[in-house]
Amino acid sequence: GGYIGDLRLKNPLVLAPDEGATDFAADVAAVSGWDCDHLVKTRLSGEEVRIAPKTIDAAGREVVIVDDIISTGGTLATAACMLREQGAASIHAACVHGVLTSGAYTRLRAAGVASVVSSDTYENASSFISAANAIATAIREDAHR
Repeated sequence: GGYIGDLRLKNPLVLAPDEGATDFAADVAAVSGWDCDHLVKTRLSGEEVRIAPKTIDAAGREVVIVDDIISTGGTLATAACMLREQGAASIHAACVHGVLTSGAYTRLRAAGVASVVSSDTYENASSFISAANAIATAIREDAHR
């Protein structure tokens, strides 16, 4: 939440990629008092799907999609393309574990994702957030149980 707040986004919207990640996205959004929603996939036909926020319109918003892990980036890239079509001003991605398999970063950037940030639990070019404090705190709390 703190690093994302440092981006100084105007009219930000934090989105979870699905309903299951909504609590995590809400926690991230709460740090800066931002709006939060989750994406919903609607099948329009056998081959055509639409991905859009459940309740909050993304048009004109600076969107931050947050998840626990980004691996191939395929779903996030698809969501980013659709959000751009829906008028999102910018799209950013943030995750705890940035596995980013071969080609994932390029795929995300090609889909219009302006920035990708992750913790250093999986070291790569997107690792801007240290997980050391959270891990040390968890170890201390566990030791006192």
